[in-house]
Amino acid sequence: MLYQKSEVEDAFSLFLQLVNAGKIDKKDVESIKLYRNDNVQRLLSEVFEPKANVKIFESENNIFLVPQLDNHLLSYSNAELKKRLGLDSNEQIYLFYFCIIVLLSQFFNSEDHTLAANQFVRVETIQNIMKKNISEFQSYSETQLENQTIRTMLDITGIINAWGALPEYNEKAKNIRNTKKNQIGFILHCLKFLQDEDLIILREDSEVSITDKMNLLIIRYYYHTQRKDQLLTLFK
Repeated sequence: MLYQKSEVEDAFSLFLQLVNAGKIDKKDVESIKLYRNDNVQRLLSEVFEPKANVKIFESENNIFLVPQLDNHLLSYSNAELKKRLGLDSNEQIYLFYFCIIVLLSQFFNSEDHTLAANQFVRVETIQNIMKKNISEFQSYSETQLENQTIRTMLDITGIINAWGALPEYNEKAKNIRNTKKNQIGFILHCLKFLQDEDLIILREDSEVSITDKMNLLIIRYYYHTQRKDQLLTLFK
């Protein structure tokens, strides 16, 4: 198919806007006008998405761009994520991943991965679920730990160690919710990163709800039955 030069330029302009900002607000009338051109959308979906290894999708209020799971250019590496979060070790990175898994388990049904009835989850609930499951991990034999690590691709021993290094409360902290050196503080630190990425809404450091972006990401693009089943074994 032949495209007009202006259509290619418009598609490239929108792509750069999405790469730089991660989204286009639908209040941006000029950008949305460009996006509504069928040929511009076709260029984005048939050329830019596969070549850049990204997904571009639309919610009620925004157009989003997210990297595919194997996109190493636009995704965070473990080292980059550790630096971005200000974490000290890879074990803490795996604890961060586990925190996300626990969070998502409260919003999506385990059977079909549709959005669950929960509209929000309390931060203390996330802490209690993490505490319960990590306590269960501690009862595993070395063989069980090794098998679970292989199945889930998560460092289960590292998660145990990182959580064990965090006191439930840090009495020396002026505000336990503003430090990474205790359980609630670490969880909030992770949640604030997700909020910065426009994936959740954190209200008064006590309640969490997910955004349209997170909902669409999980249901449309990042749902993988085998991977889901592997991760769900952590909660059995």
